[in-house]
Amino acid sequence: GEDALSAAQRLLSENPSLADIAIYSFNTRNRARLEVSLDKLNDPRGSPTLDEVSLFARDFRAYLEEDLGERADNIEIEVSTAGAEREIRLPNDLHRFSQFPMLVKYRNSSE
Repeated sequence: GEDALSAAQRLLSENPSLADIAIYSFNTRNRARLEVSLDKLNDPRGSPTLDEVSLFARDFRAYLEEDLGERADNIEIEVSTAGAEREIRLPNDLHRFSQFPMLVKYRNSSE
């Protein structure tokens, strides 16, 4: 997981076409599946284009192959956007998305 996350972060820092893209979430499943959600920082809704998602997925595969060698052949990659119903991360996202309607759920300490 850490090697794959490092490859994803390196890709974003090295590819000028992805300069305004950030990793929203990065999860590993059974050491054979990577789930990456992307956030577009300069888009009002935080939505990368399909072309940007495809570019990231293709280049991420190449970075994994470079870093992990044959181990990369056994890894499935799913790349998506963070989505409209993302969890807001305080305090920055609250200001960033303040012009859009929000559903606020409160959790008490017993949940």
